[in-house]
Amino acid sequence: MQCIIFCAGYATRLYPLTKDTPKPLLLVADLPMIEHILGRLDPHKQITKVHIVTNDKFYNTFVQWKNAFRSRFDITIHNDGTKNNEDRLGSIGDLDFVLKAADITEDVLLIAGDNLFDDGLGDLLGIFEVHKKPVIGVYDIGSEELATRFGCVEVDRRNIITKFEEKPAKANTTLIATFIYAMPAKMLRNVHDYLAAGNNPDLAGNYIKHLAENNEIFAVPLEGRWFDIGSLDQYQAANAHYRNR
Repeated sequence: MQCIIFCAGYATRLYPLTKDTPKPLLLVADLPMIEHILGRLDPHKQITKVHIVTNDKFYNTFVQWKNAFRSRFDITIHNDGTKNNEDRLGSIGDLDFVLKAADITEDVLLIAGDNLFDDGLGDLLGIFEVHKKPVIGVYDIGSEELATRFGCVEVDRRNIITKFEEKPAKANTTLIATFIYAMPAKMLRNVHDYLAAGNNPDLAGNYIKHLAENNEIFAVPLEGRWFDIGSLDQYQAANAHYRNR
């Protein structure tokens, strides 16, 4: 299994913190965010290769980080060639880019570079190995109002997704999708076709909804805390949480 970590955004909502530093390299409890993510992946020996996709603005910054970082993983930094927030490829566009650039034909674990989580992913990867079907990490955010900011997920008794709604006006659940997906190789073949059909390349949740309409997708609840670092408040909350662990 290979892992793709998505780090090609420009994080303009966190300016000035991210004006010259990519969000996944911001320090959380004295470690760059991406090192927290890699630490969660480290126990899983089936993951051998890590692809980090970034943009032209921050490519050299990631290369410098990689050169100073010791890891058991074979890490490749990919430059998607974009130079600003307006011409970004989007998460699914970047997925298509990396799949082609690295000629990936294996199962993959997809993680957003600004998702921080306590869970060790053992349950998620274990269910994936058993079923070889898409598995996504889900999180009970505890508030229907907060849930409207994310992709809301409803599941059946087997924890298979029965409904996925991206940022609904009104949420009927507090269960939301994180950007942690395990995907079998056979499911990746339709990424290019999905984009060629004119679908939005920057809404990963819509891609999951598209898959769920014709495929079984398992939802695995994450244990502990999960953070989507999209605002200064979330960044500060993550810092406080990891400093106190």
